[in-house]
Amino acid sequence: MAFGINRKELATWKEKVQKGELAFLTHYWIHPKFPENKTVTKAGCSDIGKLVRWGKQYGLKEEWIDRRPEYPHFDLIGIKQVEILFQEGLESHIEKFRLPSLNEQHSFYAIHLKIFEKKLLQIGKLGTYEFPEGTYIYIGSAKRNIRARIARHIKKVKPLRWHFDYLRPHGEITKFETFDNKLDECTRCKQLKEMYQAKEIVKGFGSSDCRCQSHLLYIPRW
Repeated sequence: MAFGINRKELATWKEKVQKGELAFLTHYWIHPKFPENKTVTKAGCSDIGKLVRWGKQYGLKEEWIDRRPEYPHFDLIGIKQVEILFQEGLESHIEKFRLPSLNEQHSFYAIHLKIFEKKLLQIGKLGTYEFPEGTYIYIGSAKRNIRARIARHIKKVKPLRWHFDYLRPHGEITKFETFDNKLDECTRCKQLKEMYQAKEIVKGFGSSDCRCQSHLLYIPRW
């Protein structure tokens, strides 16, 4: 079930798709298979070859195309949806539908980033470090507008400000978690370290303003 769009927006999307243009339509939806996802972006084009080539740059497989006779498209949801909207310059969709969807009353978050091969990276003034293959969890806080902060972390191309900005382009975000303020950032980091049996391999990452070893956790087996 789709809602949050008007007839003109839908008609414009259909017209562009039929003409062989790449067109995007974001709307609210309710889908029993994806109850946690409240929105979807349809990336459509009647030129299947063009649509396949476009999807390939974002890791979208050809078999994921919804091959409707007149309006073939990819359904983009979750983190991948937000990432692609940023890459395509469609930040207006992100703002209109308040993406990503999360509890905006929360103050702390954890970003899960998967790196598929070993990297040697310069992390700003912190120094150069080796990042082995595996999953990294970055713990941070946002006292105001946590949604905007997480959306920024999802975005790959941006001014380099936080330590995580230097790491972000080299992996794929697999999920994020948000938390209330019952535990402070440092205590939450320790809790997640124990929960995931994680390691701290980059001293000072994200923890320059506290006494913690690091606010970046590493899980080799994931």
